[in-house]
Amino acid sequence: MKTEVSCGFITFTIKNGQPFYLILKHPTHWSFPKGHVEEGENLLQAATRELREETGIEKFRLIDGFNEKISYYFTRSGETVCKEVTYFLAEVPPNTYIKLSGEHKAYKWSSYRETLKALYFDNIKEVLRKAHRVITKIYGL
Repeated sequence: MKTEVSCGFITFTIKNGQPFYLILKHPTHWSFPKGHVEEGENLLQAATRELREETGIEKFRLIDGFNEKISYYFTRSGETVCKEVTYFLAEVPPNTYIKLSGEHKAYKWSSYRETLKALYFDNIKEVLRKAHRVITKIYGL
């Protein structure tokens, strides 16, 4: 079995005292910015590069201590692949300009409840729940 390592960011901004999350539309589902780790990169470097490539975001505030790993299995060309994805947490200013890569069809900033509804997979919903708890604690929401 092959293992692939990816990483990304739960990216948020605070508007009107509430967090809004950036999600990207893949052909079949909504998700957070993420991608493969390239040779010579650590996880945070890869996540930062992927955020820049997929959204154009270059400046953000890393929320220290948030590091959530999920894994799942899928089949590609008849081979089972174990995908391990580590997510970090990044805050960006309101009205941050987004420049989508060709990988995605759309993006949106959505509230916590809207984001939970938009996400399809339970494991990424759990990562969002953990991120939301951290954010609400930091901001006293």
